[in-house]
Amino acid sequence: MTQTSNEGVRRRGVLAIDEGTTGTRAGVVLDSGAAHEVFYRAIKVDHPDDLSVEQDPLEIWDATLEVARRAVRRAHEDGITVTSVALSTQRATAMLWDRVTGLPLLPAVVWQDRRYAQELTAYEERWDAVLLARQGRPVGARAPFLWAARQIAEHPEVAAAHRAGRLVFGTVDTWLIWRLTGGAVHATTPTNAASAGGYLLERHAWDEEWIGALGFPPELLPELRSDDAGFGTTDADALGSVVKCHAHIRSDASVTAAS
Repeated sequence: MTQTSNEGVRRRGVLAIDEGTTGTRAGVVLDSGAAHEVFYRAIKVDHPDDLSVEQDPLEIWDATLEVARRAVRRAHEDGITVTSVALSTQRATAMLWDRVTGLPLLPAVVWQDRRYAQELTAYEERWDAVLLARQGRPVGARAPFLWAARQIAEHPEVAAAHRAGRLVFGTVDTWLIWRLTGGAVHATTPTNAASAGGYLLERHAWDEEWIGALGFPPELLPELRSDDAGFGTTDADALGSVVKCHAHIRSDASVTAAS
């Protein structure tokens, strides 16, 4: 149900975006805590083979932009001022894109992907105990860093972008923040970094030893910021106005943000 203000009082709210694996929704959360109208758009999940799971990064962005713009437009129509953006996303889905063109170079590898699961078992004897102690999780079957390393090795256009300093890596949260801020912010959070299998719990840092062992170039790692830290401001072309990006949280966590 749409909830608006009393007559003559302009309300304030936070645009909350929830980008999940099969769809994206957005709505404005009012200063009272009530939710304004929520909009949703489904997105495709592709299965090229029995082990691979992929998505189109541009479809993820287009869906996010569409529902976010609809939520902002409806809020403005009802006299609500959007003061900031809070974002939650599916975890450990990774992609590579060109910093100059802003376009993805390959389909995204989804967190459900298991194409490297068998290969990762070879790391378990050496790394399971180490990773459990410092990351709180074993080697597992998710492989966004190994996937990225293989794409650089196997695709000339990806390797060329890397050599030219144009290659950008990130999970969905990083991709959407980068696009929302017009390329100004390349960052992720502890919750998302931990889900990708690369976060040192006690140091608030990337586990570069482990990530490097997978062949991933450490210079491609996004900046780590706390989940409730600032993530810059939106580009005016994205939402029609410049507002702060205040929270950036994995999709199974609650989203909170302050103006």
